[in-house]
Amino acid sequence: MSQRGRTPKERGYRRSVLVGTATLLCEFAVLAVLARHVLRARENLGGGPHLSPPAVLVLPLLVPLCVLLTVCFALPALVVAEAVGRESWPWVLLIATGIGAVPFGTPGGFAAGAAGAVTATLVAGCVLGVAALAGRAARRRVRATSARRALGRTLGAGALAVALTVLLGHGAYATGLVTPYAPPRLGPGATLHGLWQHESGALLKLDPDGRALAVGLGAPQHRGCGGRGTWRLHRGENTWQQRVRVDIAACGAVQLWSVLGTEEHPKLYRTSGDPDSPDVYTLDKY
Repeated sequence: MSQRGRTPKERGYRRSVLVGTATLLCEFAVLAVLARHVLRARENLGGGPHLSPPAVLVLPLLVPLCVLLTVCFALPALVVAEAVGRESWPWVLLIATGIGAVPFGTPGGFAAGAAGAVTATLVAGCVLGVAALAGRAARRRVRATSARRALGRTLGAGALAVALTVLLGHGAYATGLVTPYAPPRLGPGATLHGLWQHESGALLKLDPDGRALAVGLGAPQHRGCGGRGTWRLHRGENTWQQRVRVDIAACGAVQLWSVLGTEEHPKLYRTSGDPDSPDVYTLDKY
């Protein structure tokens, strides 16, 4: 059926799907930028999170996912709101939250308990609710605005929201309002000397005189190695470049351990496998 042959109601719901999908794409972009800013302040393996090649390849899948979310969750929220006569934006958000509680709150509960379930439900409700409200606005203006113009307005507003999120995040770090994460500075002393333990029970002991002892160490390609050797601290130009060089013959090649954690709870770690998604072997100060 051609565009002219469709009734205003049919065009309205099709327009809701189009604009709702575009809104969800923009919301995901804003959330991704926001998450990057937040994670930059948390413990990470090297200057903050980044988009790896596998993550970039997944981006095209967001379009069909957003269509599915719009059709299965955002539009039903509108239909329910109209059916019960509660079409104001607070009610649409509330209904969207209720619809998204089971499919999105349940996985959050399994991952992080009750707090995770509540957080996932509220975030899903807001995201779906905003998409539903955008779709409703587009449907009401279906006679006055073309589909291309409605899509352009949505994507333009989304691009502006992403740009503002980027600027606000960088501004927060530039002004010192938020401090990016950096590993603690380890010097020869109590913070470095002593026992370092893996969750499996493996131990690495660093003595003040430069001697090292490994017990069941599996970091990461030499499983269960143990024996005596030596260690040395390379301070580097900054805390990211600190390395603890451990040379134990029974463990094969010289091991270079990097630093994580905080001054109160320092950690040593090594990585192996895919650089974009490495396996991390961590030792906590005992």
